[in-house]
This record gives sequence, C-alpha cells and structure tokens, in this order.
Amino acid sequence: MASRNLSIALEEPLGSGQDGTVWLASRETAIKAMNREQNYLNERDSYRLLTERSIDPIGIFDVPKLVDTDDELWIVEMGIVSPPYFLDFGKTYVNRSPPYTSEQLAESLYESEQLFEPADWPLVEVAVLDLK
Repeated sequence: MASRNLSIALEEPLGSGQDGTVWLASRETAIKAMNREQNYLNERDSYRLLTERSIDPIGIFDVPKLVDTDDELWIVEMGIVSPPYFLDFGKTYVNRSPPYTSEQLAESLYESEQLFEPADWPLVEVAVLDLK
C-alpha cells in the first residue's frame, strides 16, 4: 500500500483467523488482508453498508470505521476499536440471501449460542438480531 503512503508493522500481527490477518498501520488504523476473494468482497461490502447506514455500534459492540479498501490485494483498512467489538464480516451475505433453509439457520443460531456463556448470549443475540 505504498501508493497510499502507508506502512504496516508486518512483524507483529494484531490477529489472524480463518479469513485473514490484521496488522497495525502507520495511520493508527488496522489493515486486514483476506485469504479468499469472496471473503474479502463480503467484508468490504459489509463495511460499506455499515458506513452508508451509519451503523455503529451494533448493540453494545463497537464496529471499526471503514477507511479504505484495495480490490486487487483484498485488503480492508479500518479504524482501531476496543472490546467488545465486531470485526469479522467475511462470511456474511450482503444484499443477497444465504443459501440455507430457515431450519439450517435456526440450527446455526443454536450452535452459536453454545459458544457463549449463558449470561453473555442475550447481548450477542440482540446484536445478531439487529443485523437482520
């Protein structure tokens, strides 16, 4: 991203996961490099939609501000946030329906609930329902 006068601290990622890796950038932003094009497009389009609709926060969860994107490198530049936050939108469906039945979606929601402490799930559920 040299054309944008931006340097990235590659030696110490802020985090990584299934969809990509995140590094701190010189503008006090974060750079997320995605592993797959579809995940990048989902992430990019989600952040654009959230920006267009001025959605921040989602429930109690902070959402990074979209700063820039690079469609060739599959990179999203975003603001830095503090917990609790939503960061990952690589597996979302923006302006299209997911290819799942309502039963499959209900099962997925149930499985997601199992990942959280019972006292925390209502906070997550409110945020998920806010996004529908």
